[in-house]
Amino acid sequence: MRGLFVFAIAMLIATGTYSQLISSYQFNDEPASGWLGNPSYFGQERFYIGIPALNGIEINGAHTGFTFANTVDNETISFNSVLNELDDVNHLMTSNRIGILNGGFRIGNNWHVRIGAQAVIEARIGYPKSLFELLYKGNGHPDLIGTNVDMSGLAFNSLLYTDYYVGFSRNLMDGRLVVGANVHYLQGIAANYTERSEFSLFTDADTYAISLNGAFTYHTNLVGDSATFDIAQDAEEFGDSFGDADDIKLGQGAAVDFGVRYKLLEDLELQASALNIGGISWSENTATYELGGSFTYSGVELEDFLEDPDSAETAFEALADSLSNAFTSDNSADGFSIPTNARFILGANYAINDRSDVNVAFGHLRSFGEGFNTVSAVYRRKFGRIFWINGGVQLFEFSDPLIPAGFHVNAGPLQIGLGTNNLIAAFAPTRTGYFTGQLNMALRFGRDHLRRRSAEE
Repeated sequence: MRGLFVFAIAMLIATGTYSQLISSYQFNDEPASGWLGNPSYFGQERFYIGIPALNGIEINGAHTGFTFANTVDNETISFNSVLNELDDVNHLMTSNRIGILNGGFRIGNNWHVRIGAQAVIEARIGYPKSLFELLYKGNGHPDLIGTNVDMSGLAFNSLLYTDYYVGFSRNLMDGRLVVGANVHYLQGIAANYTERSEFSLFTDADTYAISLNGAFTYHTNLVGDSATFDIAQDAEEFGDSFGDADDIKLGQGAAVDFGVRYKLLEDLELQASALNIGGISWSENTATYELGGSFTYSGVELEDFLEDPDSAETAFEALADSLSNAFTSDNSADGFSIPTNARFILGANYAINDRSDVNVAFGHLRSFGEGFNTVSAVYRRKFGRIFWINGGVQLFEFSDPLIPAGFHVNAGPLQIGLGTNNLIAAFAPTRTGYFTGQLNMALRFGRDHLRRRSAEE
């Protein structure tokens, strides 16, 4: 048991970062804020085609609890250090996107249209500090026995879906105002969603009976034909369905992006965007599991165990049955819905000169109902005609420092973009819980056409 516990801790420590980045359109010569995915950005080319599977790759992960460097000394985990670093509720998150195909084109000087598709997988596991303390100390510890140990915040969430989108940007007021929007059609493949998690555990100081009280609601579509939840069986049946695409019961959903940029002064631009606002619903092969009220387990009688050691197996079976009875199961046709993980960004961009600018932004991320904030300042510099670099600082939840950095290369029709929101992870991965990487490649044509036309006008 201790080995499994240490392994779980190591998995938590080894996880890297989460960011506010989103790739819907980045193939432009705009300032560094373009990395945030504001749909009002206007491409400089006549048309572009994203290179399949390489036009938008994002790998994100985060652990908001503790870091390896602060909790491991001489390959030994200090559990007291872990407890000191943990927040009341901690999060293990990941968000990965692979662009399947995208492209876009300009209509005149005032319209830009784009289409695309991407595969997305997102997950967030929430765990309270009290759970870690319970596993380490045990429920009979003087710090825990006879008290309500709050387990609220314990959550298991994951979402796998395919995203098809179409969008546009529009120049207004002679280019001083630009607005944009994307509409997404979402096909959900797999989902686990903790809608509610508010419960506590109590150990009686006299009888050592364990009571579970509160409410817990969990939805999933990872079910086969079984009426009860058997994760091994259901996962196997779900995996077998990929042998025949017609057997996969897809969820259906939609989302929208909105963006606006306004040039307040010649060198100062204000920006705002709301991304991925929507949801996905499932109505087939779904199940909902709920814990309501209370559940009490009194343990195994020692005398019974000594007289008949085989009775332990029966006792544990009784515990499993009691837990199963505590969680009610509903395989109704009503199904369930999951909100998409939306992002909201406010920013401003100041052009220092014709080769450099600085962007400041505030971002808010919704991850399966939980909110996270970031604030950033990014400087960008242009070298020659084809090379841009950017770097700066970002604070995740206003406390954890990250170092964003990246570059763009426009080599003829080929554009390559590579970046991260935390360069620290590349040089000192044990001292941070955050990492993100992003790659974009596309072919662009007619990039100088608009500039020549604007000069002539």
